[in-house]
Amino acid sequence: MNWIESKPIAHRGLHSGSEVPENSLLAFEKAIEGGHPIELDVHLMSDGGVVVFHDEDLVRLCGVDKAIADCNSRELQEHKLFGSSYSIPLLKEVLELVAGRVPIAIELKAFNFNPQLAPSTWQVLKDYQGEFAVQSFNPKCLSWFKQNAPHIKTGLIAGSMVGEPLPLFKRLAIRNLLVFPFLRPDYIAYEGAALNYQAISLVRRFSKIPIIAWTIRDQLQLKNVEGLCQNIIFENIY
Repeated sequence: MNWIESKPIAHRGLHSGSEVPENSLLAFEKAIEGGHPIELDVHLMSDGGVVVFHDEDLVRLCGVDKAIADCNSRELQEHKLFGSSYSIPLLKEVLELVAGRVPIAIELKAFNFNPQLAPSTWQVLKDYQGEFAVQSFNPKCLSWFKQNAPHIKTGLIAGSMVGEPLPLFKRLAIRNLLVFPFLRPDYIAYEGAALNYQAISLVRRFSKIPIIAWTIRDQLQLKNVEGLCQNIIFENIY
C-alpha cells in the first residue's frame, strides 16, 4: 500500500493561524516532524515562477489587494503571511526544504486555466527525487501530465462544488466526475462531506481507485468518512 492510501496528509502543512501560517516553510517543517505527507497549492506568477499559495489574491493572508498571478518572484519577500515573519515560498524552496523526507500532494490551482501552469510546475518538479503526486480540479492540468509525464501520479479533485463561483455546467461536471473515465487518475480526492453523492459512491462500488477525503477538521468528520475512503487530507486532528 503506498502513501496515497495509508498516510494522513497535512492540508497546507501542519499550520496554526499566524503562529504557523498555512503553506509556509514552518508549516511544512512541522508536518515533516510529525511524519505526515504534505498537501500544498501552486499558482503561476507573472514572471513564470511557481509559487506555493492557496488563494487567488493576497487579501486574506497578507492584507494586500493584489492577485497572486500579478506578483513576481522578487516581490514575495515583501509580503508576509498573517503578519508573521514568514514569506510566501516558491515551489523550488519547498522542495529544497522537504528533500524527500515526506511525500507531497501538489494541487495545481487552475479554475481559471493557464496553459503554462502544468509545464512550468513540471520544470520545477522533474529533477526532484522525493515522492509526490499532482492533483487538480481542472482536467486540463491532469491531461497535460498524462501526456507529457505519464509516470507521475495524478489525482482528480472533486466535491459538491456548492457555492463555488463557477458556471453550472462546470460545477455539475466536477461533482459528477464526468472526466474520470477519460483521465484515468491514480486517485480521487473528494470532499469528505459529499462522499455519499452518487458519482463517488459508484466509483467506490465499481472501481478500486483510492479515494482521499478532504478536508477533515475534527473527530466527527473523521468518523463520518470511515469506510468511505482510503485516506484523508486533514487539519487540526493529529
